[in-house]
Amino acid sequence: MRRGRQTIIFLLLIVLCAGISFWRQGLYFTEEGAFHSVETGLRYGPSEEILLTYDREDGSEIIVGRWMDGLSVVPVERYLGVFWRMPRGTVVEGYQSMRYDVDGLVTAENWILGLSRLPEVTEVDCLVVVYDEEERKEVIAADVTIPVNENGFFCQKLDLEVVASTDYGYSISYLEGRTADGDVAFRHGTDESGNFFQGTGDRFSEVRIGGENETWVRVQ
Repeated sequence: MRRGRQTIIFLLLIVLCAGISFWRQGLYFTEEGAFHSVETGLRYGPSEEILLTYDREDGSEIIVGRWMDGLSVVPVERYLGVFWRMPRGTVVEGYQSMRYDVDGLVTAENWILGLSRLPEVTEVDCLVVVYDEEERKEVIAADVTIPVNENGFFCQKLDLEVVASTDYGYSISYLEGRTADGDVAFRHGTDESGNFFQGTGDRFSEVRIGGENETWVRVQ
């Protein structure tokens, strides 16, 4: 009886020590566990919900979560076929604050990710640009329309070829949020015509009309 009890205690100690060892090495049995561990290491989180998971070319994954008013973008990978961890030697985008009522970003894997805090917005139009070193200016890479989910999240993978000789990544130049009736509820950034809109929380914008006689007007 005593030997059986000792065996059980010994096995429990092995399990405990193994668990501590895995934890110290950043190993977890679930991808969510590894994801939240990275967030904790970056001193934020954990995310309130996971919004999206997508694969990367190297076999790892990106998990996108919502935390406060922004997005958490974290890479994870399988290890030894059993565990999950953060890939070694990789860049972590981490927490990305969404400053405006409708805001977004383009990830290193060319995914558009964003959030809308306006319940009436059902789709967004994103103008994506990249800096061309030969022309020394930003050039348009894509103009896409993306539906907005009920929770305000929107996303889309961009199938972009190399459109310029550049070391820079893609970025969103202009975001426009529209209602189901097609009315513009929000706009921010520089559109194709070079007009700049400053999105604000009260859903008004300032627009700068380019050209020699540059002017600013208020629009709703």
